[in-house]
Amino acid sequence: ITDEGDSALYLTYIQARQASEKGDDQTAEELFSSLGSFLDSEEEAANCRDHMQAKAVQETIDAFASGEYAEFLQKEPESLDAAYATYARASLLASREEYKEAAELFTSLGDFLNSSEQADFMLEKAVDADYEQAVKAMNDKDYSLARQTFLACPEDYRDRTRYLRYLDALAIDIKEDPQGAVEAFEALGNFLDSREKALNIRKVLDDTVWIQAIEAARAGELEKAGKLLETLMESERKDRFTSYLHALQIMSVLSEAEDLSM
Repeated sequence: ITDEGDSALYLTYIQARQASEKGDDQTAEELFSSLGSFLDSEEEAANCRDHMQAKAVQETIDAFASGEYAEFLQKEPESLDAAYATYARASLLASREEYKEAAELFTSLGDFLNSSEQADFMLEKAVDADYEQAVKAMNDKDYSLARQTFLACPEDYRDRTRYLRYLDALAIDIKEDPQGAVEAFEALGNFLDSREKALNIRKVLDDTVWIQAIEAARAGELEKAGKLLETLMESERKDRFTSYLHALQIMSVLSEAEDLSM
């Protein structure tokens, strides 16, 4: 090697040292590697690679510890136990509100970190999400989806049971079983618009019964008219018809008396 060549090697070596001291391991490693076996360049190049690997691992750990899971997965998660990457993926799923999938991953981790608690929490969040989806379906009048989603929730979860009973009431054919529909909605009390629906169906039912009662009374079927009267809900209409029926009964009695006197 010529003196000029030695000078160039020494200059490169000094530059590599300076880069290393500044913490620029990448540049230092490249320079030391270019020197081959000159002085301790091979050892120094290996040290730079070790430093870079250690730094990468530390950055990976820091990203995980700070909850920067997307960044963590983009670094070198394989430098740690595989469970860390699984935990990070589960956490990212949770951040996207994919709770069921997140719960599955957390469950697969067993007692790793707080995975067991996270799995339980994700399952709770999943049920919450299902319930809110069902309520939205109700508001959108998508009753089929609402029923299906409510059924997926635990039996004692919030108002699940009352919503399902409300859906059952809605499913009753008012023309076929108006009384059954009224009773179903009345049993729900003030839940949603159950009381209003019951009253509306009652009114329609009253209108039908009112017509039937009047027709029976006009046909002289006073007993039948009286029984129909008992099913009327509207008190004012019931009072009016009671008076009307009472007058017909008096007229009937007077007519019979007149027939007997002839």
